[in-house]
Amino acid sequence: MEWVALVSALVLLEYMVIIWFTGHARGLYGVAAPAMTGHPMFERWARVQGNTVEQLV
Repeated sequence: MEWVALVSALVLLEYMVIIWFTGHARGLYGVAAPAMTGHPMFERWARVQGNTVEQLV
């Protein structure tokens, strides 16, 4: 059971890092919230975040 808890914690940590990178890209490329389109690099990070949350569910 400890392994399940450890893996769950690591997955959530990974997702929090991806959220941070997406927010950083939003500021770096000047994409104002709630827009999901703009600079191509921001769109890539937003898609990574979206794909990750889909896999978590």
